[in-house]
Amino acid sequence: MKKFAIYFVALILVLGAFPTQTDAKLFKKDAVKKESTIEAVKLNAMYARLNFIKEMDKSAMSSSEKKALRMEVRGMRSEIREGNGGVFLSIGAILIIVLLLIILL
Repeated sequence: MKKFAIYFVALILVLGAFPTQTDAKLFKKDAVKKESTIEAVKLNAMYARLNFIKEMDKSAMSSSEKKALRMEVRGMRSEIREGNGGVFLSIGAILIIVLLLIILL
């Protein structure tokens, strides 16, 4: 019983240290449709810009222009990842969940 209490406290501490994100939106269907079409248009524009940047001839650009393009690409990629939503679990949290399932079952 003592080990269980120690493991339980360790589990709470570890899971509290890892960020998890849930995305539960409760909107009307029309609002979701409008939002999804706007998001789809934005994503298509971002993908088009990313492809344009990828196909550019960067050999004639200065280092500051290349750096600006890199920053723009990183920003767009992070926005695309954020737009997906959902539940994110870290590897550590998944390992602890699996270990707990093995121990308890």
